[in-house]
Amino acid sequence: MAYLGSDGHAALWPFISAARKTMKWSLKFEDAIVLKNGQAIKSLIHARDFMAGLPPYERQLPHWECAADLTFEAAHEHDRASIERARAQLVLSLRQSALV
Repeated sequence: MAYLGSDGHAALWPFISAARKTMKWSLKFEDAIVLKNGQAIKSLIHARDFMAGLPPYERQLPHWECAADLTFEAAHEHDRASIERARAQLVLSLRQSALV
């Protein structure tokens, strides 16, 4: 991102790194999560789409907010530990909602 500096020249926005990581929503869990209805959540994008489909009142529950935050972090960080933390919280949230 650029902005117009006080000297009238374009400059990089000081709070944004030029080398930002991209989000990788296609990253897969080691083991898919199978819901009671047979639907499988296999990747971060499946998890994101599933959570986006929850009713607003349910998405605002602390366990679902935590699952969403960890899923977002995993897509940003790209490391196996982040992906598995997101999966673990997703499983806890699904159990809390009696979906697995």
